[in-house]
Order: sequence, then structure tokens, then C-alpha cells
Amino acid sequence: QGVPGEVKKAYLHLVERGENEHEALHLLMGWYGKLYFESVRKSDAFDESRYVQGLAFL
Repeated sequence: QGVPGEVKKAYLHLVERGENEHEALHLLMGWYGKLYFESVRKSDAFDESRYVQGLAFL
């Protein structure tokens, strides 16, 4: 299973642009958490495609 390719790519991009590994993980988790709690509040399914699209803007 492992890490989806888009997440790994975004992580590597963040580190390459100068974020330290810890901060890069926090940025990825923060975006995931925002969408996760939004879906819980709306009693909706998690929108994985929106998550993947948003990774490009981190």
C-alpha cells in the first residue's frame, strides 16, 4: 500500500524548495486535516481528488 505517489511527490517538492522534513509533513497533514474535518462536519465522504489537487498549491 504505502504512500500515494502524489503525496510523495508533494513531500519531495516541499523539501526541495527548502522546507525541513518535519515542516513538510506538517503542511501535508494540515491540508489533509482541513479536508477531513470539513467532510466530518458536513457528514460527507472525504474528497481525495480535492486533496490531491490541493497538494500542488502547498
